[in-house]
Amino acid sequence: KALGQVASAQDTSSSLAASRSRSPPPTADLSYQTQGGGSTRVLQLFNTIKADVQKQNAMLESEDAIGQLEYENLVKNSNEKKMADNRSLGSKEAAKAELEADLQRSRQGLRSLNEVLTALDEEIRMLHKQCDFLLKNFDLREDARRAEKRSLTRAKAVLEAAA
Repeated sequence: KALGQVASAQDTSSSLAASRSRSPPPTADLSYQTQGGGSTRVLQLFNTIKADVQKQNAMLESEDAIGQLEYENLVKNSNEKKMADNRSLGSKEAAKAELEADLQRSRQGLRSLNEVLTALDEEIRMLHKQCDFLLKNFDLREDARRAEKRSLTRAKAVLEAAA
């Protein structure tokens, strides 16, 4: 089988060599020719793909513009909130400072009131000691005053009798 194919190939090559020597080579036709409707389908496909790509680009640009606007609004709102928070923080710090000053004044007032109360407490203790002394010695002093009164009455009677 293989020998038969080799023999037929030799016959074909010899007939080709014979035909080459006899006829001149063909000339190439380099003019542009359209091939029916096949190329228009390919062009339509390319045009459809191009239109789809343009639609996608337009859609992406639109989405990008919307995203950019949303981002700008987010940044604007964030900045406004930050400024409002800073103002609020400033007013809260001022209120805190005022409250701390009030607290300091209240503490100072409390200290002075405590000093006054301590002084009053000391005075009350002193008065209580005096009162205790007076109550403790009341009977003794009362007896002393009665005895003094009797003595004065006797002295008066003696002086009246002598006169």
